[in-house]
Amino acid sequence: MRVIFDDLVHVDYGFAFLTTQLGDDAPVDIGDARAGQVNGLLGAACPGVLSLVTATHTGQVRIRIEMLDAEPALGDEWDDVVEVSFDARGPQAAMSTFDGWWDLELGRAGQHRVRLCCTGWDAAAEAAPDEDPDGPAFAGERYVLQLWPARPAPDVVLRQRSQGPAYWHGVARETPAPPDQHDLATAVRTQEAEDAAEEQRQEARWARERLLESWGGTEPDARLLAVGGFAQQLSRRDRELVDLLAGADPTTQTAVALWATRRVCAAAIDLVDWAVPLAAVEAGEPVPAPFDDYEAVSAMVWPQPAGGFMGAVEVLHLTDGRPPPRMCIDPTVSAVSALAGAAQPDPLRAALDCVEAAGWSEPDEAAYFTAVREIVARG
Repeated sequence: MRVIFDDLVHVDYGFAFLTTQLGDDAPVDIGDARAGQVNGLLGAACPGVLSLVTATHTGQVRIRIEMLDAEPALGDEWDDVVEVSFDARGPQAAMSTFDGWWDLELGRAGQHRVRLCCTGWDAAAEAAPDEDPDGPAFAGERYVLQLWPARPAPDVVLRQRSQGPAYWHGVARETPAPPDQHDLATAVRTQEAEDAAEEQRQEARWARERLLESWGGTEPDARLLAVGGFAQQLSRRDRELVDLLAGADPTTQTAVALWATRRVCAAAIDLVDWAVPLAAVEAGEPVPAPFDDYEAVSAMVWPQPAGGFMGAVEVLHLTDGRPPPRMCIDPTVSAVSALAGAAQPDPLRAALDCVEAAGWSEPDEAAYFTAVREIVARG
């Protein structure tokens, strides 16, 4: 046997704790600690913590703690005896009261059986409270906690001779047991898994919303997802037109691409000979330099600005019955991108890129898209 604590302890409100939950700031409620037990003197329902109820409300009591290797014999000198199972979370522990703290060395962790032996309960409970922390203790009131390694087992009342402990045993039995720690942990894991699954579902919903928004409100098929280029941009402007172009045959798609490219090149600045790159793409050849480089074309057309010029101009002149003016891109800028689109080997990619790029410089977008539809209809 090894005695790790034997001293007078000043208690307030008739409780003391033996805890291995060091560093855990969460307080343990003494009612929760004994909930669901058959004994009300030594609570062990909160893992890593033992709660001891004393007969003395305010004053000094004698508490002794013994570490043993096996179950000890039970002496007849004790009036009330209970046992609980206790999981020591570590070899260090602490005895604490309302405003007292004593560091202890259990010397080992793991599952233990704990026996609480006490005597002098009823006489101490009837004594007047002593508010002086250094006042005399009631000599007959003693508590011994004995711990030894053992497998978990239900708590038990081994002896009951006093009226006070009988009352607290009744309180414990009438208090609903706390959730089983294993069940509680399982419930927590289940909830976390459900929360993670819901988060994934929400992410999927958001991803789908973003997908629909970026494709004009209709989910694209694998062909459109793979085509790349300006397919998404054109979908946001006219998704029905994109589907119309996707359903056309390759010859029609190529015809649309060349029509849109010729149209924007005809509107582009005449400082550039657009016939050269047009002839190349019509022949199925790569766009020749410098028409394959927007910066190079910019240097030809607008030599003064550094870094190129986007050429955004506003259409100011209105014609009766036409839509109001909108900001659009200089046709020269559109022509370079349309030429790059026309040179794409995929006819659908070429049609989408050219229609989108050429449309940047169109002051009347609705009329332009109508013209594209007419090209498709003619096949």
